Amino acid sequence: MNTDTLIERINSLVAKNISSKEKFFVLKKTPDHILQIPPEDLPEICHKLKETEPYYFLHLSDITAVDFPEKQKRFQLNYQLFSFKLNYRLELKFSVPENYTVNSIQKIWPGAEIMQQEISKLFGINFSNTSNKQTWQFDPGTIQQPLRKDYPDGTDR
Repeated sequence: MNTDTLIERINSLVAKNISSKEKFFVLKKTPDHILQIPPEDLPEICHKLKETEPYYFLHLSDITAVDFPEKQKRFQLNYQLFSFKLNYRLELKFSVPENYTVNSIQKIWPGAEIMQQEISKLFGINFSNTSNKQTWQFDPGTIQQPLRKDYPDGTDR
């Protein structure tokens, strides 16, 4: 299967699973396919990408977050997926406002749990439907969510 055919099929699969009025769109086609998706459709899209022939994106490589304090939708979340069968990477992106609760994909990829916990503690982004509510221990006196851009760094500017 060539890259253009794969991209068309992934776009079609994702488009069928968008429940909101917000549209998804392709940000970049090569070498990785990057899709901007509505956050509320994340679990359904991930499930389809993992379970649907011929994609089988069985590996969740990483979940990352980026803080843009000047934007209304402050946090951008990035989910990197990999299909061993196709030897192809796919990235799903979406942005959310500060107090938004993101649906967990832990039931699809159990390894997502620790990545979600890390993002929750370091950025303050909440996830629903997670099984483990472990508390992370910071040094006494440490302000929570140190990866946010508004985290005080102790210097006068």
